[in-house]
Amino acid sequence: MKIIITSGPTRSYLDEIRYITNYSTGELGTLIAGQAAFRGHKVTQIFGRGSISTADGNVKRIEIETVEELLKALKIELKKDKGMQTAVIHAMAVLDYVAPKKLHKKVKSDKKNWTVKFIRAPKIIKEIKKMAPEVKLVGFKMEYKAGKTALIKAARTLMKAASADYVVANDFSGIKAGKHTALILGAGGYSKGNIKGKDKIASEVLKTLEGGKC
Repeated sequence: MKIIITSGPTRSYLDEIRYITNYSTGELGTLIAGQAAFRGHKVTQIFGRGSISTADGNVKRIEIETVEELLKALKIELKKDKGMQTAVIHAMAVLDYVAPKKLHKKVKSDKKNWTVKFIRAPKIIKEIKKMAPEVKLVGFKMEYKAGKTALIKAARTLMKAASADYVVANDFSGIKAGKHTALILGAGGYSKGNIKGKDKIASEVLKTLEGGKC
């Protein structure tokens, strides 16, 4: 199948020098992209500037910075290869709030205060099925010290809101150097828990997609 993988962070520019972003490294999405290509899929990785991306020559790489650039890249890629079964693995950490506009200058540092009122960014995962209702969609839900019950509830809420087929749920407090635990939930009740390690998570995401478990 054709698999589009988003990974890494997005940025929102405040001025020509400064921007806000998040912690996402893009490592998990890059592992998924590499494994998907190895398994024979046609893979596109849309990744945030400054994050890790695959060096696999069989993967098409598209670098983006902003939420708007991500949406544009997804629209273009979803229009291609209409004859192929397509899946989107949306692992990118997209900013929820962005600056209202980029100032095309450098704000001087002699100001005592600089107030920026952030605005809500488009929820990209909710746009994917609107653009391509036939795609298989895998979303990611990150919480912080939520507890398993709350994490599952948040993942199910996202799944319903975005019409996702699967959601990979993980807690930021449990992600440390070399360690990462997640669970996969399906819209039809499928559940795979206690998946340990980024390589294993990547493998299980692809196995779930390929097996059609829901």
